[in-house]
Amino acid sequence: MNQYHQASWTTFGQRQLFAVQSIGNKLTLLSTRRLTDDQWCLVEVRSAIIYNDFLLAPLV
Repeated sequence: MNQYHQASWTTFGQRQLFAVQSIGNKLTLLSTRRLTDDQWCLVEVRSAIIYNDFLLAPLV
Protein backbone atom coordinates (compact mmCIF):
# COMPACT_ATOMS: atom_id res chain seq x y z
CA MET A 1 0.00 0.00 0.00
CA ASN A 2 2.93 2.31 0.61
CA GLN A 3 3.99 2.04 -3.04
CA TYR A 4 0.57 2.59 -4.63
CA HIS A 5 -0.98 5.62 -2.95
CA GLN A 6 -3.60 6.04 -5.71
CA ALA A 7 -5.07 2.54 -5.27
CA SER A 8 -8.37 2.25 -3.44
CA TRP A 9 -8.94 0.48 -0.13
CA THR A 10 -11.44 -1.78 -1.93
CA THR A 11 -8.76 -2.97 -4.35
CA PHE A 12 -6.44 -3.91 -1.51
CA GLY A 13 -9.33 -5.74 0.16
CA GLN A 14 -9.43 -8.15 -2.77
CA ARG A 15 -5.79 -9.17 -2.30
CA GLN A 16 -4.40 -12.02 -0.24
CA LEU A 17 -1.10 -12.22 1.56
CA PHE A 18 0.58 -15.61 1.87
CA ALA A 19 3.13 -16.53 4.52
CA VAL A 20 5.12 -19.63 5.37
CA GLN A 21 5.76 -20.48 9.00
CA SER A 22 8.20 -23.11 10.21
CA ILE A 23 8.20 -24.33 13.82
CA GLY A 24 10.36 -27.34 14.57
CA ASN A 25 9.59 -29.90 11.87
CA LYS A 26 6.14 -28.48 10.92
CA LEU A 27 5.78 -26.24 7.85
CA THR A 28 2.56 -24.19 7.52
CA LEU A 29 1.15 -22.07 4.68
CA LEU A 30 -1.05 -19.17 5.90
CA SER A 31 -3.35 -16.84 3.96
CA THR A 32 -4.44 -13.40 5.23
CA ARG A 33 -7.03 -11.08 3.70
CA ARG A 34 -9.27 -8.21 4.74
CA LEU A 35 -12.99 -8.93 5.15
CA THR A 36 -14.23 -5.49 6.20
CA ASP A 37 -12.58 -2.31 7.45
CA ASP A 38 -12.08 -3.79 10.91
CA GLN A 39 -12.11 -7.56 10.26
CA TRP A 40 -9.26 -9.69 8.94
CA CYS A 41 -9.26 -13.37 8.03
CA LEU A 42 -6.24 -15.60 8.74
CA VAL A 43 -6.54 -19.13 7.37
CA GLU A 44 -4.17 -22.08 7.68
CA VAL A 45 -4.21 -23.29 4.08
CA ARG A 46 -2.00 -26.34 4.47
CA SER A 47 0.53 -27.81 6.86
CA ALA A 48 3.01 -30.65 6.66
CA ILE A 49 5.42 -32.49 8.90
CA ILE A 50 8.90 -32.41 7.37
CA TYR A 51 10.94 -35.45 8.31
CA ASN A 52 14.63 -34.78 8.25
CA ASP A 53 17.28 -37.10 9.65
CA PHE A 54 19.44 -34.07 10.39
CA LEU A 55 16.84 -32.77 12.86
CA LEU A 56 16.79 -36.11 14.69
CA ALA A 57 20.58 -36.62 14.75
CA PRO A 58 22.25 -36.00 18.13
CA LEU A 59 24.47 -32.95 18.36
CA VAL A 60 28.16 -33.75 18.82
